Amino acid sequence: MQRTKRANRPAASRSSRGISLVELMIGLVVGLIITLAITSSVATIGKQFRITGAGHAAAEGAQVAVALMDRDLRGAGAALFNGSFANLCPGFNLYDKGVVTADNGNLYSLNYPVRIESGASATASDMVEIMVGAPDFYVGEILPIVKEMPSSSDIMKISDTNLASEDQIHVGDTVLVVQAPPNETRAPCTRFKVTKISGQTQADQCTNFKAGCNVHFGSTAGDVVNDFNPVNPNTTYTRPVSYSAGSLVFKMPPGWVKPEFEYVQYAVGCGALLRYDPKKVDPVALRTACPATYKNYAMAADIVMLKAQYGISTDGSDQIAVWENGPTAAQLAAFNATQRDEYLKKLQRVKAVRLAMVARSREPDNSTVTAQAPQVFDGTLTLNLGGTAVPAGRTWQNYRYRVHETVVPLRNPLWNR
Repeated sequence: MQRTKRANRPAASRSSRGISLVELMIGLVVGLIITLAITSSVATIGKQFRITGAGHAAAEGAQVAVALMDRDLRGAGAALFNGSFANLCPGFNLYDKGVVTADNGNLYSLNYPVRIESGASATASDMVEIMVGAPDFYVGEILPIVKEMPSSSDIMKISDTNLASEDQIHVGDTVLVVQAPPNETRAPCTRFKVTKISGQTQADQCTNFKAGCNVHFGSTAGDVVNDFNPVNPNTTYTRPVSYSAGSLVFKMPPGWVKPEFEYVQYAVGCGALLRYDPKKVDPVALRTACPATYKNYAMAADIVMLKAQYGISTDGSDQIAVWENGPTAAQLAAFNATQRDEYLKKLQRVKAVRLAMVARSREPDNSTVTAQAPQVFDGTLTLNLGGTAVPAGRTWQNYRYRVHETVVPLRNPLWNR
């Protein structure tokens, strides 16, 4: 029997044979390389985007911080035109039931529009306190002292045509005595309670205008309960109680203690610029403990350093002659009388304040990206950023910084004439 031959099948083409294992592995490797390259590029671009965004945010934060302080500084001292004692009283002698307030030795009792406290170390920020408002002013009698008042006296000789007028000074009234300008010795104002009125009087009325009347503030004079007058003012107070002719006696409203001006403080803490009322919050606890409420006072984020200086003119000039730092709290407390008087005289010649605000980018780098600490104030001050808080394993040099500076002239110059 004859067999039928099988037809020869054509050889399969290369394209129809599929992918070999070797080819598949090569393809996977190539694809993985491409994927890794793309992923690395995206990560690099993303990191660069974050760095750029963080740098922009830091620069914006510094700009906002400077703008906020600029606004308040330009209005600093406006309260002085609202009938205040701020340009008359460098401090106050206060006594209440045996308690003496050494108010004429405290920086924060000095009623000046701008007060700078330098940081306690080279790595610490400054604190700037700005007057933004005045207390309610009294409406009362203002009487001149017509005869030199010796420091041993408890009598002020004042002149008034009618002590029996509606605004007369009575026994038991609270008065504030202000040294006649110019107050070259920086004598503090003194609060007294009137214990007796004598001299040329009849029914509480001065009968001899030129001679005037005597207002007593002795601790035992009269029959009034005396809370405000020490037995010996000249050993109780830091400065002797002595006022020259031309000094003024202000009758104060009932319950008056002393003029309380409204201030805000700017300071760096909790990684932000903080603005707060020092009477309503504990400044030290706020800046160091960073309670959850600190966000209520944060004006700009990522701020790590604030520096400020006074622009001080020469006598009789509006031109700034020198820029100076404020004292630290410890330095001011250690001032002797001469040093303190010199400092107060400088405060009277402040014409401007200059600020340097340093913001830090939130995005760190593994390498050193800031080789040198920034310099501010025309290169006269090199900032020490080594004390700024950074995460473990980082240094201040792993971050980028933005520095903004400005000079703010004070618009209300009458206080510093």
